[in-house]
Amino acid sequence: MRNASRARKSPSPRKTASKALSTPSSKVDSPTPGDFDRWLQRQPRLPRVRKALVKRIKAQIAQGTYETPRKLEIALERMLRNVGGR
Repeated sequence: MRNASRARKSPSPRKTASKALSTPSSKVDSPTPGDFDRWLQRQPRLPRVRKALVKRIKAQIAQGTYETPRKLEIALERMLRNVGGR
């Protein structure tokens, strides 16, 4: 009976955990095609305000009328350079 009880005894949780952590075959989670599909399915749920903003900016870029603070700063610097004769 003593031998039977020893055979059924499982290793301590500490030994099992350290062995699992040191095993080189541990898998790392990485995205799957299913993850991408789930992400795409959630996209229509984005707020309409954001979609409207993106649509408006794309149209302005296509028409050449999209202005940013940086673009205005560059334009002012160039204009001042031209006016000042530099």
